[in-house]
Amino acid sequence: MVAEVNAPDLLLWVGSGFYPTIDDYVREAMNLGCAKRIARLPEDIVPGKSRCWLAHDEGKKGQGVIFAFFVIQGVELILDEEEKIEKYREAHADLNIRAVSSAQAYSEPPRRCGQRVYGGAYLVSEPDMDKVWRAAEPLAGKADITGGLVVLLHRIPFPRFRWRGWRYMDPALLAKHYDWPQRSLPSHKKIRLEPKGRPKKSRKGQRSLFDA
Repeated sequence: MVAEVNAPDLLLWVGSGFYPTIDDYVREAMNLGCAKRIARLPEDIVPGKSRCWLAHDEGKKGQGVIFAFFVIQGVELILDEEEKIEKYREAHADLNIRAVSSAQAYSEPPRRCGQRVYGGAYLVSEPDMDKVWRAAEPLAGKADITGGLVVLLHRIPFPRFRWRGWRYMDPALLAKHYDWPQRSLPSHKKIRLEPKGRPKKSRKGQRSLFDA
């Protein structure tokens, strides 16, 4: 069993184009859970323990804050081809990869950022509330649990410009604001899913991360 200190965290931005305010995202996460699209697999995360921290600037560039995290259940792939699904499950068994059919994704309630698309890979939040409670326990009195989202009562200033995709969360940044056990920061490479050059389109007309 991997110790939590060796379960690195990630950091992603929430875009103000789809979610003008932090509250917009929190309300959606409470009803639908979190599903953040990624273009690279974070090979070092530990499903059920690693956290995905979220930053937002509410449209004010350079004035962002880190406002919440969710425990990462794993990666969901929107795919129909069993051969491709098994390929990624075998190659990345530790990431708890789950396939979601395009029909199932189409039938999901719409999110502000749109419907999940064929060929997409998404980090999804942990539905097991026992795991969420354990992750939030060191923040007793400093955070609220809203669905699977742990919302900080005192947001962490993060005056950076937004980037696309994910990065590993710097434990030193958290240590400046919260006195709790910090996670390790891995040095391994990221696995890129999106091919270089112009991506091809799937048969459904959506850009797919998995088309060869």
